[in-house]
Amino acid sequence: MEFYGVIQKIIKKDELTGITFFSVSTDDKTIPLDPNYNALLCKGVLPDFDPGMPIYLEGNIEVTGQRQFFEAKTCKPLSKNEATTLSFLSSGKFSNIGTATASAIIKVGNNDIFSFCKQENAIEILSKIPRMNEAIAKNLVNKINQYSDMQELIDYITAAGGSYLGAKAIYSKYGNRSLSVVKDNPYLLFKAGLTFAQRESLAKKQNIIASNPIRVYALIREVFTLIENRGNTCIPLTELFSMAEYIEIETNVGYRTSPLHILAIILNRPDKFKFEIFENKLYVYHRKMYEYEKKIQENVKRLITNRRFVTPKAEIIEEIEKECGIKYDEQQKRAFSLMQREGIAILTGGPGTGKSTVINGLLHYYKRIFPNARIALTAPTGTAAKRIRQVTGEDAKTIHKLLDIRPYGENDVLQYNNEHNQLQYDLIIADEFSMVDSELCSMLLTGIKQGSMLLIVGDENQLGSVGAGNVLHDLMKSQTIPFVRLTNVYRQQEGSAIIENSIRIRQGRCDLLEDDTFRIIRANNQEEMQKITLDLMKNVDASKYNIKLYSPIKKEKFPVSTFNLNNQIHSMLDFRKEESIVYNKTVFSRGDKVIMLSNNYKVGYLNGDEGKIVNIFHFESYLTPVVEIQLYDGTIFQIYGENLEDMALAYAITIHKSQGSECDTSLILLPLKPNGMLERSLVYVGITRAKQKNIIISEKNALEKGIFSNKCIMRTTGLAYLLQRE
Repeated sequence: MEFYGVIQKIIKKDELTGITFFSVSTDDKTIPLDPNYNALLCKGVLPDFDPGMPIYLEGNIEVTGQRQFFEAKTCKPLSKNEATTLSFLSSGKFSNIGTATASAIIKVGNNDIFSFCKQENAIEILSKIPRMNEAIAKNLVNKINQYSDMQELIDYITAAGGSYLGAKAIYSKYGNRSLSVVKDNPYLLFKAGLTFAQRESLAKKQNIIASNPIRVYALIREVFTLIENRGNTCIPLTELFSMAEYIEIETNVGYRTSPLHILAIILNRPDKFKFEIFENKLYVYHRKMYEYEKKIQENVKRLITNRRFVTPKAEIIEEIEKECGIKYDEQQKRAFSLMQREGIAILTGGPGTGKSTVINGLLHYYKRIFPNARIALTAPTGTAAKRIRQVTGEDAKTIHKLLDIRPYGENDVLQYNNEHNQLQYDLIIADEFSMVDSELCSMLLTGIKQGSMLLIVGDENQLGSVGAGNVLHDLMKSQTIPFVRLTNVYRQQEGSAIIENSIRIRQGRCDLLEDDTFRIIRANNQEEMQKITLDLMKNVDASKYNIKLYSPIKKEKFPVSTFNLNNQIHSMLDFRKEESIVYNKTVFSRGDKVIMLSNNYKVGYLNGDEGKIVNIFHFESYLTPVVEIQLYDGTIFQIYGENLEDMALAYAITIHKSQGSECDTSLILLPLKPNGMLERSLVYVGITRAKQKNIIISEKNALEKGIFSNKCIMRTTGLAYLLQRE
């Protein structure tokens, strides 16, 4: 079914997907209009079209309940009716165009203004109309073409597998040239979410040959995308050639790019790539990753003014011990030597070694020596920041909040406290630093003023950062920064299997102890793992915060993914249907335990924040329901629209999300697939979250496989080598 009409009203629009509910009026007698509104309710992916826009629709009538609507497969701006075109042009949307001028435009445009404005001489012809000049004509043509160009771009990109938001981002950069730009260079469509294989397919249709510099450059960028997703910041040149070949084999387009072509592009783009030699081996960086590591090196050199340990004042330590009812061992006392007036130092240690206790002591110590000092506590995630706040009783912020990092500033430039606007603190304590990637570390160090003291705290054996880099490990490996490693365990009672096993895992040992605090359950496959897990969860209150279920994967297709486990556990609980909504294939109900997946300082939540849904509201004027969430610290906020993407059920969370938090009992799932997911630090982090009891559910030998793999430490980075240079 197809018809022409006019947009009456934009009712609701999802800015994430472009899916819009809108009403359309039409003279087509075959179209069943709503008699109450003399219009047809339509649903489709709609660009930024305004009411009054002439439109062509193609699709089918759908009925939901007692309401019918038109499911539009195609939505195009088209003007075929003189009256509606006249109304559109003279509506005030176009400056200096009234009814008379609009009538003249319709005549020269043969009543189809959208097709006419595509002609090369459209501005010239329109300029000859009385009361019009070149400027007015140009403005009209540009605005008219914007509607059709945006729609064509969205159709092209979504048909290829890209996203509506990606199309809008591309249009905002290239404007009316967007479609021709991406057709000339389909590899730019990574910005719209297209895979390399999808981009290769489009390029082949455009007859872009294998050796085309555009394609070779895109292939190299795909290599760097892959290695950075794996945590690496650089790659040996020979491995780059091999990975490029691997990508081409996986893409299956039949191309094999010569290493000489790849090398030629790298050599000709010093603005994008950088060579370095480490240990007599040639490495290649993408320029941005090199700049991050180089900036870290430069700022470490700038901030370290005294590399020697300073003998701590024993009398002050004794006073702190008496006040806090603590007795520090000799190893912990050595950490006080790190509290120099200036520079950088590192405090590291495993679970139960007293890092939190020592941090408290160091804070007291520093305040005694420098009573007027300005102090900041920070961590890379909201969960970790809250943890250090609980431990110290002091305010703590995420590093992003501390630096006032704003993704979009003037001219879309990242805004944050940098070398021109540095943080005015005398002491900064940064916890959970193993989670900090090269980019964030470079920002933090750049934002620290000369004369400040930065104390880095973390466990070098925990999971590495999600982003590229291995910063904490490299800082320690370089031997350029003073550090104290805590090894004596105090958290759990002596003989606890949790602590003993964490030590063995850290050593790469698989001979783990089992007792009342530590159980290992084996399963033959993921389906069996899921059944065991759900049976265990039936016997506990899944909504309790002190019981955590951890899985390393979240992808829907795996039975033990957090996605599937959350939906299964939700279905086991007693929720009222009328107090529930469905969003992204998940049912959310009043009372559900949820976790936030990103930072939103405006609304009031951070990545990793956990809480419960306390209310769900339905408003006529909103495309989505409004969900009210109360965090465990009492904070209440509301989210709707695209912000609902930041919410997930939290009965099961990923092990990565668990880092920086604690619980009484943890259930850790270790599946064999997806391949390459298991690693020692992942197992280590999982078991060290629990204070009282651990249950590991392992698919066959997945536990041992994870312990043997030490991929985090094996990340390819150059920071340690750069730091060791004079």
